[in-house]
Amino acid sequence: MKTIKIRIYGEVQGPIWWPVGAICTKEFSLVCSYEDKPFRRQIECLRDALLDITNDGDFQHCEISFAVLEITKQKGLNKIVRERILQGTGENADCFIEDMVLV
Repeated sequence: MKTIKIRIYGEVQGPIWWPVGAICTKEFSLVCSYEDKPFRRQIECLRDALLDITNDGDFQHCEISFAVLEITKQKGLNKIVRERILQGTGENADCFIEDMVLV
């Protein structure tokens, strides 16, 4: 049987609720796989996943300081893992810290 798992992990940064104005960071990991269906969240595209990550209740608002997309394919004993660094470009630029946005 073949399985595919998609994981986005990294770190978000932003002002927390208390003390007001304090900037903090927090690690995140979002996993989507066939076994997770029905998904707890409605994620249909990368944008949905990024918005879910940045909608963190610990922060007044937050942005992604870095993120990695990891795709794992496994069939039997064979396992292939690919990783790509996500960068804030196009419609997803607003989810990333401005320094991370490529022009």
